[in-house]
Amino acid sequence: MKTTLMLALLVCTSLTYGQAPHVQEPVAEHYKQIGALSMRKNPARAWMDTIHYPPNEYGSSLTYVLVKPYYLTDEQVEILKTSVRPPANSSDQTRQELDHLSALQRSRTPEQIKRVEFLGNIGYWPSTDLLSSHSAYQQNLDLFFEGGEILGATCTAENYPKTAVLLKGVMRDMRVMEFTIKYHYIRPRPYHLETGLKLLTRIGSPSFASGHTLWAFI
Repeated sequence: MKTTLMLALLVCTSLTYGQAPHVQEPVAEHYKQIGALSMRKNPARAWMDTIHYPPNEYGSSLTYVLVKPYYLTDEQVEILKTSVRPPANSSDQTRQELDHLSALQRSRTPEQIKRVEFLGNIGYWPSTDLLSSHSAYQQNLDLFFEGGEILGATCTAENYPKTAVLLKGVMRDMRVMEFTIKYHYIRPRPYHLETGLKLLTRIGSPSFASGHTLWAFI
């Protein structure tokens, strides 16, 4: 059951990071269209398959390949490495998604940028939770952010301590899954493949599997 759940989560990942909200077409329909395209290498764009995430941009997230999972077993994490795979850099899928990102960039508004930058800072890092005096300790408990948007200010880790313990374990497994796969494929970020993209930020880890997608789905 746990393996099935985690595989389902990983199937939902994508190349993209930080897409602006409120796109013109329904997101599910957009990715359905992309999914119908070929994932295989396209010889006409063979140069793209020579690009990997540059080692000099690795961040501290690399340490998560050494972290023990909480609910998953080591064997399940190992299986995940080869249970999913991204489309080839030169594939028609990737080309279509890069074109879509470029279109979003041309139409994004200041309000969308502000929202994306706000959401981009929400996350949970198990290492930060080890020390209550850490400067980001309280913000790190934003693992209740989604619940708070629906239930209000009372939805906090302090008010739901048992749920917080559950979520912390799940999020540790998510980080282990995420970075185990990222550093297995070392897939480049969209801006490594499409230099015309104007970045809101650079990310210190490879692209696939998408941590933002895993976080949202979980």
